[in-house]
Amino acid sequence: GIRQFSAVATMATPTGTGHTGKLKFHAGPEANSKVQEKLTEIRRQLTLVRAAWSVPGPSFGSTAANLLPMVIFSDMEPDDIMAIAQLWQWKHQECSRRPSHSDDCRPVLMFCADFATKDGGTVFEKKLLLTSLMLGLKPVRDYQVVTLNEPEYYDGSVHDFVKDIVQLREQALEASAAEIVRLAHEEEQIDFYFIAPGKGHIGDLLEMVKQKDEEAWVKLCKKARPVMYTGSYNTRGTTDKDFEYICQLAQTNALVDISKFIFFGAADAHPITASADSFASDTLAGQMSEHDELLAAAIISFIDEFQGNLVCPDNKALFKGAELQEDEKQRFAKLASVYQHQGIREYAQQLVADAGLWAKVVNYKQSTLMAFAHGTCDMPLCDQVCFLYEFCRKDEAHLGTLAGCDAEGTTWWINKRSGFSGVCAADGPVPEGAVAMGVKALQPRLANPRDEATLNRLRHLLEQHLMAHLKMLKPASSQRCSLL
Repeated sequence: GIRQFSAVATMATPTGTGHTGKLKFHAGPEANSKVQEKLTEIRRQLTLVRAAWSVPGPSFGSTAANLLPMVIFSDMEPDDIMAIAQLWQWKHQECSRRPSHSDDCRPVLMFCADFATKDGGTVFEKKLLLTSLMLGLKPVRDYQVVTLNEPEYYDGSVHDFVKDIVQLREQALEASAAEIVRLAHEEEQIDFYFIAPGKGHIGDLLEMVKQKDEEAWVKLCKKARPVMYTGSYNTRGTTDKDFEYICQLAQTNALVDISKFIFFGAADAHPITASADSFASDTLAGQMSEHDELLAAAIISFIDEFQGNLVCPDNKALFKGAELQEDEKQRFAKLASVYQHQGIREYAQQLVADAGLWAKVVNYKQSTLMAFAHGTCDMPLCDQVCFLYEFCRKDEAHLGTLAGCDAEGTTWWINKRSGFSGVCAADGPVPEGAVAMGVKALQPRLANPRDEATLNRLRHLLEQHLMAHLKMLKPASSQRCSLL
């Protein structure tokens, strides 16, 4: 049947096992079937575009493309794609007064796929579908895909297209490097957003820019404004070479270290900032579903597979730190059968309802199970914080919203083992285990993280810019799914 979205009138605080998620998309059977058809079509088309991928030249990137002065490195999960749409819409509005600007301008975008831990099964195809539906972009022509030679997924399967993407990594880097060189010669400032683990790709890409055009590289280091989302997963997956080149981009403009935890007040954060599901405006899921039911169905399908893998009965970490008694093992075996025959949502509902088993589910997986049980889509809020920072720092109505935006006399530090990062005085000690990176940095945060009026404005900003971007896209969504 149709999944209806529920509007929540007040900013409720989660308590106990209560659930205040709002990303309850609605998609009927026809849209759900259409998603499966589109995924089959994408796999067929990936086979056909192998020929285009194997030929260097115009198929990689578009020399005629109009480029926005922004470069984005992403792993293209739904929260990334939403953040890209919001940043793109913001930059589009900012650049709209320039004579050279046109509605078809796009950012330079690189998708770092990870077939070992994230993009197996049909997750990769679903990311391509979501990128088409939310950004209107096609791989190879509009953005590049890179990956490491680590093809085996957690279940032992190997994705059909890993070998092709690995073999063509150099061409993909070349295409993105050429676009960055263009920006270095043409623009006064270029915004870089690093919102995924670098895995060596960032360093290799920027090294290629330097090798292609030394003059462009010198200009780039003076014009770049690097923004990095520094969740510990991203930071731990970024290599020394990646960090070296990112720091070189911070010669003129201080590096912006975005941490969702810090931005929303750390220990003083309002509970609704826990995830995109809890922070979303009351109307976002309904608006998106009404605008494009195929997109709503694609998001549900992605979440069911991607987030479902994190809490399925086979996941070894589900009861991490706890031991099931014999009767609990028997009850859980029955739930595993429910998962196989009735699906992730019925399984989650019954697991949440079993007080004994639920008490032993590891804490960090409970929000995902609660979302499935209540029919919402659990996803991180993380990367969308990059947009919130950018908007608030430029918009006069939001002056005073932010603190921590002065980079004078600072240095950036990274603890590469824990993945934590921060900013301290340039002449002061860095935390134990951390390394000073030798560049100025700032780590913005809300001046009043518990102010609900501010939080309401921010959640509606996310909705407004995402919906504005979706409405700007042409042609219709069903026609944007083609990769050819």
